[in-house]
Amino acid sequence: MKKIYRFFLLPVLILAVCGCSESFLDTDNLTGKDNTNFPLTYSEAQEVLTSCYEPLMGQWDEPAGNTDFVATVMSDDCFPGGGSDDRIFHAIGSYKRLDVNMYATFWRRRYEGIYRCNFLLSVADQIDMTDEQRNQCLGECYFLRGMYYFDLARAFENVPVVLSPEPANNPQATPDELYAQIGADFKQACELLPARKFDPAWNAVNLGRATKWAAEGMLARVWLFYTGFYNKESLPVASAEGDAGAVSKNDIIKYVDDCIANSGHDLVSDFRNLWAYSYAEGYGYRDQNNLNWVTDDGSNPEAVFVCHHGVWNNPDWGNYGNNLSVLDYGLRYQDEGAGYGDDGVWPFAAGWGAGTVTESLYNSFASNDIRRQGSIINVDDPSEGLNYTDNCSGQYHDTHLFIKKYTPINVHSDNEALTGGTGYCAMALVLYPGYTETDFQVNNLVDYMMLRFADILLMGAELGGPNAQSYMDRVRARVGLNSVPATLENIKKERRWELAFEGIRYYDVLRWHDEDQLTANRSNCKVLNAGVETVISIPFRPETRGFLPIPQQEIEKSGNVLKQNAGWTDASCSY
Repeated sequence: MKKIYRFFLLPVLILAVCGCSESFLDTDNLTGKDNTNFPLTYSEAQEVLTSCYEPLMGQWDEPAGNTDFVATVMSDDCFPGGGSDDRIFHAIGSYKRLDVNMYATFWRRRYEGIYRCNFLLSVADQIDMTDEQRNQCLGECYFLRGMYYFDLARAFENVPVVLSPEPANNPQATPDELYAQIGADFKQACELLPARKFDPAWNAVNLGRATKWAAEGMLARVWLFYTGFYNKESLPVASAEGDAGAVSKNDIIKYVDDCIANSGHDLVSDFRNLWAYSYAEGYGYRDQNNLNWVTDDGSNPEAVFVCHHGVWNNPDWGNYGNNLSVLDYGLRYQDEGAGYGDDGVWPFAAGWGAGTVTESLYNSFASNDIRRQGSIINVDDPSEGLNYTDNCSGQYHDTHLFIKKYTPINVHSDNEALTGGTGYCAMALVLYPGYTETDFQVNNLVDYMMLRFADILLMGAELGGPNAQSYMDRVRARVGLNSVPATLENIKKERRWELAFEGIRYYDVLRWHDEDQLTANRSNCKVLNAGVETVISIPFRPETRGFLPIPQQEIEKSGNVLKQNAGWTDASCSY
């Protein structure tokens, strides 16, 4: 039967520093395509594949749709922050909900991506392409479907598994069934994607593409979460024949060892060069330590998989393409209307003040660990040279500690068209020639690293293979710290310090069953709420087991086939 599938594809223009004006994300709008005549060529397959990636970037539209923001603000590393009106931050970080459809975008975006992946997989046999092209295309497609299902599994636990573009009202899969599909998708991606070593030239025009190494790393992340949270020995793997194989711990160790030994990925020499503040000349901390940002041009060997936020060529799209987390985490206005003002907190530009950092995290770092100041803005630290003002735009949960890894950054410029005569502007205006968007709410285009090589090393250490100690040592040596035994307790600490604010800590705590830390590290804490000293406690709600509420509209659309998660059915869950 002939079917028409409609894809809403946003054309993307990515201007890399090297001057390249095209990437794999460039495409034309596709409407009303017929599955009997589209896609038929490799080029057309790439257009559909682009649509499969689009929901990954689209998750950044709003806080509750962004898996990494949600996980960061729910962790014991942060308080919700924001102002008194930022109730969405407060609800997320308090394990509550504002309304019954609070996470509707989160759910919808993932199933959009799954639908598009299912469509491409369903028509793959009709596409004229070489075996190499087919393996690359399908490998990326399996990777993305695995990503979307993994996001859903960790967020909602019980969700339907749909493997066809045909309409379906499937019941919720069990965790074993769901993770068997996730394991199968990432395993397929590992087998199909080529073992292409990290190459900045290839990467520059393929930013954000899934690779074999990203698939191996993500499979390890899935294995650790599933086996840890559900107390299992191996990860089930579904097959087309209905048989359920398994990926063992030894299998995962081999995948991780392969990635570390053969991918060409590596740690950058200085941890601080991973983050955009190291690009801002005139920032004392950056200049005194000779920092030099590795940029978002594909040359970063530590970035194994990124969500690429490039330059969008249609001003009517508003927030679309913006890395909204950067705006959310930024310091609140230092003075009224100072969107970019050099107002005493150079080079940090204005944002919404979400995710204020807990003293528990800050105090856990060794004083000689450069990751503390490299990850956290301490406005009271004289070496930062900041003139911070309390009660900036009604800042809540103010600990005087803010996220530094992902925060809006200003840079100096002589181009008055960009600076308005101030001498500074948002870094995106300098990074991307021809880009002129001055609205601080929509021009935070820094890439988000969804999988770093350091994470893969620490997963390898936790798995306990023959190279576990050397993997742990590499991460610590990079920041000038001595070797410590690669015990689970030491690895837990190392992961918290190395990967803070990257959407990882919350899920680590859940899989280790250390949920008591979520309460302990955010209890009886002094903060400033709109300048008033307040003692707050944010207890974890164990009745939810760490999962989010399924959007009520999805339950209703299913005719009540879907059932709500525990802990989300009475008034106590409302913020």
